[in-house]
Amino acid sequence: MPSRVEREVDEILRRLESSLPHEPRMRRVRRALGGALSGLRDALVHSARRVTAANAMLLAFALIIGSLVVGRLWDDAGRLMLIAGVALFLLALVMSFAGRRSLPERRWRGQVIDYGAPTLADRIRSWWRAKSRRRTRER
Repeated sequence: MPSRVEREVDEILRRLESSLPHEPRMRRVRRALGGALSGLRDALVHSARRVTAANAMLLAFALIIGSLVVGRLWDDAGRLMLIAGVALFLLALVMSFAGRRSLPERRWRGQVIDYGAPTLADRIRSWWRAKSRRRTRER
């Protein structure tokens, strides 16, 4: 048997549900699909970031060799595969020359870690501390 507090909470929740306007079905569907599509987009972006120039070059060679085989059976498909393979090979070359010049951003729990260069005040403080340590050791 529910206690008096549980009954009151249930009653308050029932009143709250009846007073809220009902969300249209299309809006609920859009909201549900929006979450799924954003998850899919994030997964694609994450996997695209892991593609290296070497992987792209291997895939380009596979497409070029595959185009030779497919070209014997279906001429147009073989030509398209060859164009895609050459384009991917050129893209891989550009990726390998461009590369990553800067270090990746360091993060801790979603926050960017920025050590930065010490300011003038920091350098003066460290100089003063070092000087005071030398004085205490000399005594």
